[in-house]
Amino acid sequence: MYELSFLVNPNISEEELAEVIKQLKDAIIRSGGQITKDFFHRKIHLAYPVKKLRQAFLVYVDFELERDKIESIKNQVKGIKSILRHLIIIKRPERIKRPALRKAPKPKAKPKAKERVKIEELDKKLEEILEA
Repeated sequence: MYELSFLVNPNISEEELAEVIKQLKDAIIRSGGQITKDFFHRKIHLAYPVKKLRQAFLVYVDFELERDKIESIKNQVKGIKSILRHLIIIKRPERIKRPALRKAPKPKAKPKAKERVKIEELDKKLEEILEA
């Protein structure tokens, strides 16, 4: 699966933008590809000028295509003059995130239970100590 993102000159009309999108859609389908997420576009402000323009239409689409046919799509994109920049990336399927395996906490050693001493025994020991 691939994602094609590109910037289009903001000075073109909506009809011309629709024509650019149609050309690329047809190129993907002619190459034997399948569009999985249809084209989406919006006008954005750019962080820095691209070909002296501060705004552009950002357009992107997800599609499936054989690897050896990507070059034909790249050539098609390069042939359209109103496209300022483009990028094609490989999208990997998201992996299922599994919770990290945790080791069972070690049981804490219980302190030995203290034996209770009776008061009488304690008094007896104290007397023995004091007499000595």
